[in-house]
Amino acid sequence: MKPKLFNLFADRTMGFKLVIVFLTVILIPMILMGYISYKVIDSRLIKHAKDEVSTGIKVAWTDYYTRGDQMRYGMLQASAMEEIKNAVDRRDAKYLRKMMTAWKQMRPYVDIWAIIDENGKVIARTNSDAAGDIFDLNGLTESAISSRESKISTEILSNDLLEHEGSWLKERGLISGQSKSSKDSELAHEDIMALVVVTPVFQNQNVRGAIITADIINHDSYIPDSVSHKIPGLFTTISANGMRISTNLIDNNGVSLKGSRLPEDVIAGIKSGSQVLSEWDAKGMDYISLVEPIKNHKGHIIGALDAGITKEVLWVLQQENQRIIFFITLIGLSISLAAALLSTFQITRPLRLLKAKLGDYASGNIRARIEIDAHKDSKDEIVLLTHAFNSMVEEVSRRDEEKGRYLKEIEKKNQDFFELNEELKTTNEELEIAYEETQSQTEELHAINEELKLLNEDLDRKNIELYKANLKIKQEEEEHRNARNKLRLIYDSIRDYILLVDYDHRVLEANRHFMEKFKVTESLVAGKNIYKFFEIELPSNNCPIQRSIRTKMPAQFEINTSTGQVLTWHSFPFLDEKGETTSAVLYIRDITEQRLFAHKLIQTDKLSSLGELVSGVAHELNNPLTGIMCFSELLLEENLTVGVKTKLSKINDASHRCKKIIDNLLTFARWKRPEKKYEDINKVVRESIELRAYQLRMDNIEVQLELDESVPKTMLDENQVQQVFLNLVNNARDAILEKGEGGKIKVTSLRKGDKLIIRFEDTGKGMTDDIANKIFDPFFTTKGVGKGTGLGLSISYGIINEHGGNIYATSSLGRGTTFIVELPVIENTQLFGEDSPITLVRSERLKASGNGLKALILDDESIVLELLFETMTHAGFRVDKASSGEEALEKLMLSNYDLIISDIKMPGLDGKGFYREAKRIRPEILNKIIFISGDSINRQTQEFLKESGNFTLKKPFTVDQLNDVISKLLYQ
Repeated sequence: MKPKLFNLFADRTMGFKLVIVFLTVILIPMILMGYISYKVIDSRLIKHAKDEVSTGIKVAWTDYYTRGDQMRYGMLQASAMEEIKNAVDRRDAKYLRKMMTAWKQMRPYVDIWAIIDENGKVIARTNSDAAGDIFDLNGLTESAISSRESKISTEILSNDLLEHEGSWLKERGLISGQSKSSKDSELAHEDIMALVVVTPVFQNQNVRGAIITADIINHDSYIPDSVSHKIPGLFTTISANGMRISTNLIDNNGVSLKGSRLPEDVIAGIKSGSQVLSEWDAKGMDYISLVEPIKNHKGHIIGALDAGITKEVLWVLQQENQRIIFFITLIGLSISLAAALLSTFQITRPLRLLKAKLGDYASGNIRARIEIDAHKDSKDEIVLLTHAFNSMVEEVSRRDEEKGRYLKEIEKKNQDFFELNEELKTTNEELEIAYEETQSQTEELHAINEELKLLNEDLDRKNIELYKANLKIKQEEEEHRNARNKLRLIYDSIRDYILLVDYDHRVLEANRHFMEKFKVTESLVAGKNIYKFFEIELPSNNCPIQRSIRTKMPAQFEINTSTGQVLTWHSFPFLDEKGETTSAVLYIRDITEQRLFAHKLIQTDKLSSLGELVSGVAHELNNPLTGIMCFSELLLEENLTVGVKTKLSKINDASHRCKKIIDNLLTFARWKRPEKKYEDINKVVRESIELRAYQLRMDNIEVQLELDESVPKTMLDENQVQQVFLNLVNNARDAILEKGEGGKIKVTSLRKGDKLIIRFEDTGKGMTDDIANKIFDPFFTTKGVGKGTGLGLSISYGIINEHGGNIYATSSLGRGTTFIVELPVIENTQLFGEDSPITLVRSERLKASGNGLKALILDDESIVLELLFETMTHAGFRVDKASSGEEALEKLMLSNYDLIISDIKMPGLDGKGFYREAKRIRPEILNKIIFISGDSINRQTQEFLKESGNFTLKKPFTVDQLNDVISKLLYQ
């Protein structure tokens, strides 16, 4: 039996059958393609939604932990403040509550502030006056104190804790439940979740307490709003025990879903500790969300964080795709029906002709026959259809070949475009390199121009000096011509010795000054031997008097007398009326003081050059030393191994030692007016010894310090007293080296009545009583020529005498020398009045916190620039960097800044130039500038800083010093 389907078509025409078959063959694949397209699009939309929520959950966790890190970094800075450490150590609740109130103004999102002691008992809190209770955070405080590390965790706050903080805080955190179960609603009322940070406070390496901050998550829309701002259309929810406590989910009526329960299958997945991806509905809205559990510090699951997207967005896209597929299918069906009817007509036409011919043959017409002519010019529809089909196939093949050719051309053009793009990138890189080289050459040319400018200025100065010298020479020549008429007056008025002597050294005539000096008259001086007046022996063959008379040329001779005087003898031949030379004019000048002052000027010039050299070297060392000090401090705060921290601590200690050496060198080398301050004499002694410690070790000289730490401070100029101590140490070293063996210098300090006694004892060669009585005389020295000026101890005597003290020495030849310095003790009541420049009370300072403020940092040293950027970014600032004054001005014209940190000494437009330009274009920003400098001893720099009145930070500096000066600027 034939199938019913075949029976259905049995009595139908060929055209009907062909149309049905044609439509079936075309329509079924189109329907199948539409269905597959729908499924593919649907799966891609679901995948897109999963990717969207996966990204959203990552962003939510990032914002979640960022909020915790902000609290942690802020409290790490607070716990490092000496004022906070001391207040915690002495349990000063009033001061701590005041400080926490100030911190809360900078971080208003933090709901709970409390400080506890090492046993967990509350010292002070901001929300209430309650104290003495145990701050219970499920063991988090004990863990932070015992581990000595700052802890961040999410915890459910207990009712006892909330009662101590204040009932208003508990009521503010309550969530109105939307669950049908009253039991669930009650649980939701008690579950108040908070992000908690516990930061230990150390005092002398011991934990003395901790700072606790907590951000209550209930009703806090920070995380949902932040995520939706970054990824529009994304919903974020934080839940506690299955109830939504913070969310931006709304139903189709626009009502928030805060307080509603999560689906039970999602809650079950969270309790298993795994990530849950689910589709669920809430009051007429369908969602796709990714849920991850929130754990407390013990690893217990207390809540969940999820990010989701509504399926309505997907449905809109899906419906648009369905409409497109439907219209495409409808168009395809219409085209298929038209093609089916046309094809049926063309196919059945030759069949009808065949039927007519067969009818003729059946009627008896034997001539009727069907001739099939296969020639391509035949009019037969089947042959034409065959030729048409072949033509169609050929046409399709031709178009396919054209398509392949077009694709190859497109591919070639894409390849050409890719190569052109690569060439463009290469050209851009070459242009950037060329630009950098050009910029470097420009800077070099600028430096050369500056040097040429300085050379030109020096040449102009030399020309002016030469012109003045010529004028002076001319003036002296004019004066010399005029002086010949006044020779006699000048002869008697000159304070040097002028004599007329004969060949046998006998005095014929002398000026008034000579006779007054030696207390003789003209009658007594005549005929006397000139050498006997000065108690020196007669030169055997180098007498300037005889030489000038013999040669008729001026002669000069220098003589050292037994009294230590240095005399220059100038002998000029004197021609008598006959033109013969029988006598000479002798000009004797005492150049003792001139010679000593020349030595002093040479030494002063050496010290000045040394000061300039020290200043330049210190400026170059201060920039890298700043990076070493601060980066090592930042690394010490990281969670590193004990071994690494030990090595970093050694690096930091060494850098501080280098800083101290540089400060001491600069302090000794700099020029300044005498300025007395209230200083510790032991500190001055130690710094003086440190300046010479290395050389003393190299000379095998031991230094023993026995300083009484109970001696009081007194009023003194630190630099001048340090100069005295250094001179005593240098003299002791020279005495020990002259003895020819190593030795020891012992320095002691003590108080005796109203005086401070500082003793410098050495084991050197010592000295006789005669020498000891002269050591404080100006220009007296026991050292060889060129090794001493004889001014050191006389200057030291003057400095100590100016301080109202005394300095003297005792010595024993061959056993050493002891110098004793006595300084008066000036008590506190004598020092501080209304006009005193010294203030002993330190103002309370806040650690710098950016709190979203915008800052601009300017320095030509990359290591200092990166250090400032990293430190201030961690402190919460939004930081812009500039490596030149010109770049900083461009940024200043485009943005407003709450704080600007600028180096002073830079190539091109330096810090002083930047200040002047900023004053011209943005005068309101001047009081927000902090200057940093490694060349603070420069007089021009000091005058500029004094004139501007801005805060200054001296290189090298520490992170705490940076925070301190920023706090002064922002909060005082």
